[in-house]
Amino acid sequence: MNQNSGWIVFAYELEMFERMLELCGDQFCFSRPINNAIVESLLLHIRNLCDLLLSRGVDADDITLKTLLPHFNSPRVDELKKLYGSRKEVDSPCWTINKRLAHSTLVRSETFDYSPMLTQLTPVLRSVISEVQQARVQTEGNTS
Repeated sequence: MNQNSGWIVFAYELEMFERMLELCGDQFCFSRPINNAIVESLLLHIRNLCDLLLSRGVDADDITLKTLLPHFNSPRVDELKKLYGSRKEVDSPCWTINKRLAHSTLVRSETFDYSPMLTQLTPVLRSVISEVQQARVQTEGNTS
């Protein structure tokens, strides 16, 4: 994998995450199509960022933090991992996004309030992103 390509994808996911947060304002539970599309887009980009930051890739071409910054280590990543949970951990953010958004399951419903989950997850995710961006600048500065 070309590392620059990985950073391009990371930057795209980050930009979409930030723009969707702006559109949501302080509200994560909306009514119908356009508003739901904004929240669903936010959740999709959160899912992609978490998979990348938690290095959950399984295929050779998956972009992970381990491939972008092999020596990166932070307790905030461990905090994100614990908070985000897994697809098997019922009611974790990972499980919720997979079951209520990413897959057609019997768990889905017409409406769902993601606010508590996003209020808890967003600050930790942003903190990890900030640390990764700082580490990237330091790493690239050391190779110049």
